[in-house]
Amino acid sequence: MLRNKSFVKRTRKGNIVRTVKEHYLRDDIICGTSSCAHPVCNASTQPKPLSPSPRDSIKWKRHYVVPDTNALVNHIDIFERPIINNVVVLSTVLDELRGLSMPTYTRVRAILRDEERAWFVFSNEHHRETFIERNADESPNDRNDRAIRTAVAWLTKHLKPLGITPVMVTNDEDNLRKASDVAACRMDELLGVYSEHPELPDMMGSVNITDRKSDDVWTGYDEHLSPVQVQAGLKGGLLVQGTLQIAPYNYLEGSVYATLPDGTEQRVLVVGRNDMNRAVQGDKVAVQIWPKAQWRNAPSTALVDEDEDKVPSVTEEPKKDDGGSAKRVRRADGSATKADKLDDPAALDTKLGEPTGHVVGIIRRNWRSYCAFLDPNFTTRNARASNAPTTVSVLAMDRRIPKIKIRTRQADSLAGQRFVVALDSWPRESRYPLGHFVRALGSAGDKATETEVLLLEHDVPFQPFTQRVREDLPAEGAAWTFDAERDQVVSGKRHDLRSLD
Repeated sequence: MLRNKSFVKRTRKGNIVRTVKEHYLRDDIICGTSSCAHPVCNASTQPKPLSPSPRDSIKWKRHYVVPDTNALVNHIDIFERPIINNVVVLSTVLDELRGLSMPTYTRVRAILRDEERAWFVFSNEHHRETFIERNADESPNDRNDRAIRTAVAWLTKHLKPLGITPVMVTNDEDNLRKASDVAACRMDELLGVYSEHPELPDMMGSVNITDRKSDDVWTGYDEHLSPVQVQAGLKGGLLVQGTLQIAPYNYLEGSVYATLPDGTEQRVLVVGRNDMNRAVQGDKVAVQIWPKAQWRNAPSTALVDEDEDKVPSVTEEPKKDDGGSAKRVRRADGSATKADKLDDPAALDTKLGEPTGHVVGIIRRNWRSYCAFLDPNFTTRNARASNAPTTVSVLAMDRRIPKIKIRTRQADSLAGQRFVVALDSWPRESRYPLGHFVRALGSAGDKATETEVLLLEHDVPFQPFTQRVREDLPAEGAAWTFDAERDQVVSGKRHDLRSLD
């Protein structure tokens, strides 16, 4: 079946052209279950990775998992665990995922290529019975949600003779409410099926950001500008953009190389928690330049986190209210310091240094997984006697990254360990970013653990080779030995260079 959609548009040169898009709908698309007796599925020679005996549960009996886009974006670390198998990924979800988060899309594609994971792509956008048109008053997101529910409903009917239930997984309350005619649940409810893996709930990333002391005067960060406002500011010369580079040993000192309104390319200093405004190392940010009266030389004072322990050898100045951003301790040469003032207009030009600025918007996040360990200050002050979920602070091995709050049930067992965490969000009301536990690496100080930390932090691939790669190795495996005649050295086609130093 062929569906055409035509529309007209204006080119950059001002010409009017008609564009026709052809969308082919088929009725020979399989469900992916190896034991399906439907004539279309039974006659197909395409790979059918889904098991006829998936995981059983009290509520859904035998079931497949059908995640929506938000479930994959927010919980890809959970879906990457080998225990999560027999998953149906809809083509609607893949298309939406590619435009929303390319890193997540790449990770999902990697899982789909692994034959041992039993993941299957169901092309609902090209199936005659699951494709739907977008309504006139419907947003693209609402249309995609409806397409997911339609596909799950068709799979429910199709798999009923096999006694298998497709379960849609979503954290969208509106989508969940509208899915009354199919099996659907939130991510935390799905993880209840995997009760033998208590570490999975820790990977949800649910953190309470209101658990602060009553005397905390933190008022939050400034709101980020919307993408439209950022683009307007960049075009109007009111803002500059660039990649935030954090000082190697202090995440409260950073800089952005940007083209200033006068056309010169210069480094813009971004100093202090408030001016950072929830940006982290590698983020592409929009920066508003402060007036020249607030420009300064490279930071000559050490900025420390207000939660860190006091250092007895440092003579501190009385605290100066800096909006909770940082406190100055001493100059680089060890002498005490006070805030620099440019009260003398005659000395203004001599004291002006590099431009300073304030992050007003995040153009593109550069978040990744980080190797980390529990904040020893936190664990000392918050000893617990049970395994109840608690919010803890962790310190990344990369000193350019701020503290990260995670919620975990295994805080006691993580003490003295290296582990991997991922960032989820950074609300303006939270002093620190929020994340979730991904996996444990091992004891701190262990040679193998620290080696893995170095490889992960420097993005060096060290994962085991796939089965497909191993199949290309000689059949002898580790018992393989060199044979000059077999390996074409005698014939001269290859050369033996082992004698070279």
